[in-house]
Amino acid sequence: MYTSAATEFWVGLSSTMPAQDGTGVSEPTGGNYARVQITEFTDPVNGTIKNVSALEFNRSSAVWFDSDNKARYWVLFDGSTADATLLSSGELDEAKTIESNTSITIAAETLSITLTDYQPTSA
Repeated sequence: MYTSAATEFWVGLSSTMPAQDGTGVSEPTGGNYARVQITEFTDPVNGTIKNVSALEFNRSSAVWFDSDNKARYWVLFDGSTADATLLSSGELDEAKTIESNTSITIAAETLSITLTDYQPTSA
């Protein structure tokens, strides 16, 4: 989907599915929302990597996603700022309403990213 030589990885939440060119992401603005850095991935298994640790978002101080615009997608960027490049995205198992004073965690090894054109190295 996306090509990058990223060295940092940040996950966020979106109510809309991103387009192939990386546009169309609908993340909250304000309310203590911030992307969460992924510091370590598992070793690839058949080209799929997962987050090693739980990814804990800040506690919301306002509504991030209401019942009409639920969080439906995770989005992976090469940075935490608005000008970061979208690297990948995927659908959440369940759409979520995120109201004020809510804690959101993506459990360890539950965010799966499949690497395209993955070629394992020989030992």
